[in-house]
Amino acid sequence: MDTPAPNAALDGGDMARDFAAALEGVQVDAATIIAETTLSADQRAILDFERRWWSQAGAKEQAIRDNFEMSPMRYYQTLNALIDLPQAVSYDPVLVHRLRRVRTAAPRARRLSG
Repeated sequence: MDTPAPNAALDGGDMARDFAAALEGVQVDAATIIAETTLSADQRAILDFERRWWSQAGAKEQAIRDNFEMSPMRYYQTLNALIDLPQAVSYDPVLVHRLRRVRTAAPRARRLSG
């Protein structure tokens, strides 16, 4: 049976290298997690845009075309998917919950009126 040298327990060289390597992996993982849990600039722009109130009919649709270079239909499809993301709730919880309520209420109102 091999017995470790008396000073082997005191030599932290291997343990320090292992810890440094593990810490490096954690930092990379944390950077990945942060990148995955934040919204893109385009996603934040859509939420910021949606926060505004529109008083004239058609003005919002034109602004969607001008600002995002997409059709209003595509914009609303994107917005609908966006408000399902937990990152969107973290970014603006009041807006996202309001938009979710509106989305849920619209089909219900159509069913009740028809």
